[in-house]
Amino acid sequence: MHAAQPSIDEDIEAILSRIPKYRVILHNDDVHTFQQVIRWIILTVQLPVDDAVRITFKIHSEGAATVIIVVKELAEHYMEIFRGYGMGCTIEPE
Repeated sequence: MHAAQPSIDEDIEAILSRIPKYRVILHNDDVHTFQQVIRWIILTVQLPVDDAVRITFKIHSEGAATVIIVVKELAEHYMEIFRGYGMGCTIEPE
């Protein structure tokens, strides 16, 4: 009897799980309003409003917060967009 072969979806998941992920981190400042930050999170990474609000309050109260965790190239892309808004943004390995 043969062992079950992994499905294509399982193969893809296995490959994706080995790709390093990066955190996109926004930093607090005294320049941008809550409304601006919430809007930019929604527009940039397409998070729901409730998540954007929660992240924005965490940025305000803790000084920084992870917005999303993605592959490096996408993290770099998001970082450039946030920096284009004038926000402090960094990435770091997960």
